[in-house]
Amino acid sequence: MGGIGGTLIALAHSPKVDRVVVLRSCKRRDVKHAKKVADSAFLVNPSTMINKKPSLEGQLASKDYETYVVCLDSPWPMVLESVDVVVEGDVVAGDMACLCSPKPPRCFPSFKALAALGEREGVLVSSLLGRPPADASCVAERLERNIHCFKGRRVLSGKPLEDYIRLLDYLYAKVPNSMIIELRKEVLKGKLEILEFDYPCFYEFSRDAQALRQKGPKDFRIGMKPCKGDLTEVLKRIGVELGGDESSADSLHYSSSDV
Repeated sequence: MGGIGGTLIALAHSPKVDRVVVLRSCKRRDVKHAKKVADSAFLVNPSTMINKKPSLEGQLASKDYETYVVCLDSPWPMVLESVDVVVEGDVVAGDMACLCSPKPPRCFPSFKALAALGEREGVLVSSLLGRPPADASCVAERLERNIHCFKGRRVLSGKPLEDYIRLLDYLYAKVPNSMIIELRKEVLKGKLEILEFDYPCFYEFSRDAQALRQKGPKDFRIGMKPCKGDLTEVLKRIGVELGGDESSADSLHYSSSDV
């Protein structure tokens, strides 16, 4: 959700998904060399260009993922219709760092993607909470609001982690990207911690995302009050420490036999 960072978190959690849908900031006229499947949705390929640049989404397609891009900056009714065309069944909705907080502005695409996705069955997964470009205080407030939706955490390690590093290296070699650099720094420590939330619950208690879905971005206003949450304290309540603690009773470890 929001771009390639969230997509890569979702793939770390569920590497064998049938379909990848990237909900990202772009306008439909920005997408070139792709098959249009709805007004604002495209089936991409390794030649696809977005904003006049080679796309990471297209490189995912070269790794045998059926990959779609939905441009969130198109007229809002068109966005919602396009999401319904390409999103099927249960979802693994990924977001990196922001946890779908609308603030700061660089996190807004993730929040907008949550609104566009709407009610679905599945899970929301996130990692590197509060890291730039996110604001840790804003992430803390979002986590506080949705803390009862927390299901547990997965720690990617061993063979699955090695496979994931190879995917990151392949994508970075094709299209260098700062999000991949941050992810690679983390996984080279020997593991990647992924927090898992019940998606229907998370969306139900994200009233602001529901309001955005109903009103559309043009008529939606973000509150101006600064965020004041304490991410470290909120994470402690669910048994998670910043930087990860494999001894947590809430851990959902998995190995190569599970993915």
